[in-house]
Amino acid sequence: MLRKINEGGVESENGFSIQIVGPELLEYKEKNKIIKIDITYDPKKRKIYICASNIDELSKNEKIQMIRNIKKAIKLLKGNFEVV
Repeated sequence: MLRKINEGGVESENGFSIQIVGPELLEYKEKNKIIKIDITYDPKKRKIYICASNIDELSKNEKIQMIRNIKKAIKLLKGNFEVV
């Protein structure tokens, strides 16, 4: 189950959380890992892109799970998000 913890943050009972920590940065936390992910805003499309595909510090399976988790969590945040 997911719950919104503040305006830019969501946590899961499964042990992960996301937090927007600045206009260009999102933190993904799971277990002992903190992954910093770039975010960009396209004013023409009015969309916020979470650039998770360029993370190299995780295995392929961990990255796939992280992207799934982020996609679920961003549904609770206000804004038009897309994970790329």
